[in-house]
Amino acid sequence: MKHLLFILLVFISVQGFSQSIKINYCDSLEVMKTDLGYMNWDEAKTACENLGDGWRLPTKAELVFMYENRNKIGGFENIFYWSSTEVDTINASGFAFLSAGESYSFNLNKKDSSYVRAVRNLK
Repeated sequence: MKHLLFILLVFISVQGFSQSIKINYCDSLEVMKTDLGYMNWDEAKTACENLGDGWRLPTKAELVFMYENRNKIGGFENIFYWSSTEVDTINASGFAFLSAGESYSFNLNKKDSSYVRAVRNLK
């Protein structure tokens, strides 16, 4: 009986721990509360996909929306974030989350590094 109670408590604890936040964007978007790290574009895509269950890099438009809701989402660095939007075979787009309310989109070589925040569409 003690083992069953322990397993039940662990299950409740894990289920109650939230690593993402649900926000309204189009049909609704779920955003990780923490960054996955600082990596190149190919590594960023793989890191998001390895989370499974629909996690991915956000589009450039989704990053803009995330920036506009950064206080609600939380945990953003004042730096550049990758998007899934490709410019060409060498470059991809991203978005700069800067202090003092400044922001801008950018194009960067896919081999360079930026921060990564995973998103997924709600089912």
